[in-house]
Amino acid sequence: MGRSTLLVAASAVLEPVLDRATPYHLPHSTQVAGYAVIYGGDDRYVGNLFLGGDPDAAYGAGAEGEGPPLAGTAGYDGHPASFAEYLARLAAQPPSDQQKYVEVRQPVYVRANTYAAGARPFEGEHEPLVLGAASAAVVAEGDAVWLVTDLPEAFDEARIGVVTGRDLERVRCADAEFEETDGSPAVMDVDLTGELRQPDRDGAVGPIAGLASGAHRTRVF
Repeated sequence: MGRSTLLVAASAVLEPVLDRATPYHLPHSTQVAGYAVIYGGDDRYVGNLFLGGDPDAAYGAGAEGEGPPLAGTAGYDGHPASFAEYLARLAAQPPSDQQKYVEVRQPVYVRANTYAAGARPFEGEHEPLVLGAASAAVVAEGDAVWLVTDLPEAFDEARIGVVTGRDLERVRCADAEFEETDGSPAVMDVDLTGELRQPDRDGAVGPIAGLASGAHRTRVF
């Protein structure tokens, strides 16, 4: 179940939207459990590959968001890096009813990612791998779609095993685990090409388990 996500992208500075709320649901149900202010955070990025690029091409004119777009996860700078840090920040707020939950940003969980071509990691990420020049492009040719990459030799050091729900922190608002309907942990073991990641062998970070340094063309569709 699940796929490795292609994250050759940019992240914008995150700000709350205080004039509307969104519903969240009970686990494995459409029953509404509550409503919360829409606020960035409570996100998880594990074992991804981020490359810098042209923000205008990524977002286009009139894109939402505050501040300049940033390639990588640096848009999360200022967020707590753990749930314990989040609770500590809440405890440090003046007494209030709901206001402190608006003032304190939600935690983000970012680890084991690789950044290249100017992409920058979240300041709270522990030992991210930051590389130099690299490129990636999605190319359509006839009825085929190819991922064309040129990655530095050091990329081969960026490895990760199969990620499961047990590796992902519990969702805050919905108070839910990342699990299947039978209660077993979700398993993200299928890459972008449909190949299985092996539980006893590390693969490359990013969308393709067999991705390697150098120039490569990988058919993804």
